[in-house]
Amino acid sequence: MTLVKRLIVKEWFSYFLGALIMFSVLISVGNIVSGLLRSNVSAKDVLLNHLIDFPNSLKMIFPIASLVATLFSLSKLQNTNQLSAIFSAGYSRLKFTQDLFFCSAISSLFIFALLGFVRPYLKVKKERLIHQAEAKFRNLQEVGLRSSTIGSGKIWFKNSSYFFSFSSYDRQKAVIWEPNIIQFKNHQIEKQVRADSAKNLGGNKWKFFNVTELTQLAGQTFPVSTQRESAEMVLRESTIEFNQIEADITTLGLFSLYRYLSSLSRSGINIDEYTMLFLEPFSTALICILMAFVSIGAVFNPNRRSASFGKSVFVVFIIAIGYWLLNSYFDELGKSSQIRPIISSLFIPFILLSIILINYLRNREIK
Repeated sequence: MTLVKRLIVKEWFSYFLGALIMFSVLISVGNIVSGLLRSNVSAKDVLLNHLIDFPNSLKMIFPIASLVATLFSLSKLQNTNQLSAIFSAGYSRLKFTQDLFFCSAISSLFIFALLGFVRPYLKVKKERLIHQAEAKFRNLQEVGLRSSTIGSGKIWFKNSSYFFSFSSYDRQKAVIWEPNIIQFKNHQIEKQVRADSAKNLGGNKWKFFNVTELTQLAGQTFPVSTQRESAEMVLRESTIEFNQIEADITTLGLFSLYRYLSSLSRSGINIDEYTMLFLEPFSTALICILMAFVSIGAVFNPNRRSASFGKSVFVVFIIAIGYWLLNSYFDELGKSSQIRPIISSLFIPFILLSIILINYLRNREIK
């Protein structure tokens, strides 16, 4: 690494880390204070919950920190005449731009790994670290695969002896709603049991209510239908398995999430909401890189007087508010299937790329 590149990288990351720490402290103070106001959680639970969910805050901070790093590092180099000296010494603007790309790429890879792999891992550990985390932070729970989002209205799974579907599972009451069991043997369907609900009696024992039972499905005769007010059955699954079946989808790593979405897509299920979750690490990483080039105008005019500190802060504030609002808005549009998830995820990168191209065309060609 040359002396000039070392200087550029040092200045960029010093401002990047400064902005990252500043925004992180502000968000942390707000989240922790609001958490401590809860009457049903301890200070330890609030702190652990904040640390586990902190990657969700960092995804909003990293792009702005990337913007701040470029804007203020260029401003400092410009005010101290180091920027003019760098270009006068023969260091091309193209190399300077490549150095900025190198810095922003490192930050984007970090946030990509954080959102794609670290965040799901922390979600898996949440219930172990915080006792009854879902009940304590119920209004903060994440997106899960729920019946209302499935086109068929059912959640399906299969074990070695039967297919099982249900509309929803009440964890608090240990009740399965609209259970449907299709038993098979030697690749033939033998029996089907439908009920309005099923209550766990402890372990793997369940009591089904308002039961309709179809038997002799594998024979040549017409199936026999039996109505029962209630029936007790022993399933292979206990309440623990049903908690896992309907677990928070954010606990899946990037590769596992892709395979899961591919499976759901083949089943005809609407997966737009979960596709947005899959695309989020990619779009955030791309935005981190593009944000670093939004305020690159000083590279084309190194001798021009830089903007005042107050004006630079105001620009960062306006861009940050605009980015956060647009990001939330298009995220909801994609999740609700009003626009395609890929369009929703790439809309902000498209806007940033347009700004960069306009800024480039207004200045001279990079040499």
